[in-house]
Amino acid sequence: MGISDANCFLFGNLVPDIYVGYMVQPLTKTRTYCDTHVAADEFMPTPRYDEFWDLYVAPLLSHGPSPERDLALGAWAHLVCDHTYNLAARKVAYSAGYKPGDGVRILKQSDFDAYGKSLSISMVVQDTPTLIHAARNFVQYPIEKPDVEASIAVVQCIVDANAPNLPRPAYQLLSTEFFEATATAAHNIIISTLLDVATQYTMSSS
Repeated sequence: MGISDANCFLFGNLVPDIYVGYMVQPLTKTRTYCDTHVAADEFMPTPRYDEFWDLYVAPLLSHGPSPERDLALGAWAHLVCDHTYNLAARKVAYSAGYKPGDGVRILKQSDFDAYGKSLSISMVVQDTPTLIHAARNFVQYPIEKPDVEASIAVVQCIVDANAPNLPRPAYQLLSTEFFEATATAAHNIIISTLLDVATQYTMSSS
């Protein structure tokens, strides 16, 4: 799918959340969610993954696969997921009569946390010189080495603590069907786009 360094792509999937400050502490700096996610300040913000693509991914495509491009593609994939899940969750909340506010946000976050803990995950990012270099040269903003290392440590803890054999989650706002359908929608966007990238690279290099 046009990915040459799976480790950098995997780390890229973490990147938009790093400097927001919720996932990783301490950090050398922070940035707003709207900045890192290219999103408007609204109820359950929906990142503009297409704008991120145009600004930060497209300029790298003509150079062929590289760790820097793989990292940017990973960050883009994260934005696709956040957009797809938040948009769908917002529709559910509005349909159920909820108004924007901390109450429904807490319900949504609780359901997302329960869903994440129900998944079987094992992949972790490896701290390599290639990753450190690619992160420092991330096209949207530089990611400092201490923050890369802190992020990797957090992910390792998440994988170690994950318990996919727990009973089926009891969701408060969303549902199992919601997560199955939304995961499929996000997956389809990511896979189809990455396959297009791989095809274009193959054609241009042949």
